[in-house]
Amino acid sequence: AAAAGVAGGAAALARGPLVDEVVDGIHAGLMPRLEPLHAYVDSTLDLRGVMREKMLLMTPQEFERVLHPIFEQDELTLILAGAALGALAGFGQQLASTPAPKTEEEEGEKAAAESSPKKKS
Repeated sequence: AAAAGVAGGAAALARGPLVDEVVDGIHAGLMPRLEPLHAYVDSTLDLRGVMREKMLLMTPQEFERVLHPIFEQDELTLILAGAALGALAGFGQQLASTPAPKTEEEEGEKAAAESSPKKKS
């Protein structure tokens, strides 16, 4: 039993680099052959067309259920970004709708106009 344990451990140590080398060789040999297969499968199955057709048939609630898991992990980030952009837009709107303060010269002209005697016609 002890010999089997030692042999198993030695096999595991030897297997690591050997397995990596074999996997790299298979990967390098298969990838050029698989790319044409991807194009063939895409055109034969027409997954894009089928997905588009099925998604157009979804109700807004069904579509939301499909998208929600995708954005769920980033939900807090999206909410905070929306809040920041909303605050920025509100601040910009407030600046645009608030009249500019009058200068001292404008205040002086207004006071002079109010204090001058009005002519009677």
